[in-house]
Amino acid sequence: MCSAPWPSSLSRSTSRGPGGPGPRAVPASIRTAGPLGAAAGAVTGVAMGLGPRWPPPTSPISRHAGPHPCDVSAPPYLEHGPRRTRRVALTFDDGPSERTPAILAVLRRFRAKATFFVVGDRVSGREELLRGILRAGHEIGNHSYSHVRLTGDLGAVASDLGEAKAQILAATGYTPCLFRSPWGYLTPVVLRGARSLGMTTVHWDVGSGDWLSPPIGAAAIRSRVLSRVRGGSIVLLHDAGNRPQTVAALPRILEALRSRGHRPVTASRLLGLRIAGGGERDRRAG
Repeated sequence: MCSAPWPSSLSRSTSRGPGGPGPRAVPASIRTAGPLGAAAGAVTGVAMGLGPRWPPPTSPISRHAGPHPCDVSAPPYLEHGPRRTRRVALTFDDGPSERTPAILAVLRRFRAKATFFVVGDRVSGREELLRGILRAGHEIGNHSYSHVRLTGDLGAVASDLGEAKAQILAATGYTPCLFRSPWGYLTPVVLRGARSLGMTTVHWDVGSGDWLSPPIGAAAIRSRVLSRVRGGSIVLLHDAGNRPQTVAALPRILEALRSRGHRPVTASRLLGLRIAGGGERDRRAG
């Protein structure tokens, strides 16, 4: 397999907003319920009360957030980046796990960057693995504390996400600024809970199918990704569970993306989010 660098002639467009070339901010019509974002209604940013200053200083849950480097002026929800770019974002959910090092090795071979949405209760004992993700130039996002469906009230949701954030921060000194809900299950409360911690909720527009049961093979995963991916896409993959087929599919996916001129970058870079260091690494932390 070739490990040549990715093409450097890339669009730097980071304009935002529906109807234009920028990342799709979907406060007007998003999937709000069901596994992996099954459609079950629509919400709006106005109706949710989401805004760049939310929550106000008097919010009972603002204690979870504290100072953070996240781009709170960004839209609360995004599912792809600018379509006029050659960049794409590969994202891996549910780790860290014993599969993560193999995925990191493939990414390193192809000099590709990715975003790992981490489950908080899987951090203990894998702190060095998470630090290795960051040292390699990848990004870590928040995928909840225990990967349960977030159906509680605003305080309960913020508490769960805050605990996941605390685990990641304690292990790495890194503040996650991106959030992905388990199974893609979204409600206005979930989006507001993520926003209370300064996070942007990042969905996807390309599903790999590597979570399906019975499992599909590496060839099918590759086909699903490559038939749907285009400039600005965010691809959903997984780095946990019994999924050797994801690791097997990844080299061919990366080869094909390179041949098309696409460059895998972190989600925050694809979306043009103003995040210090891609999520900020506290220099005081080990």
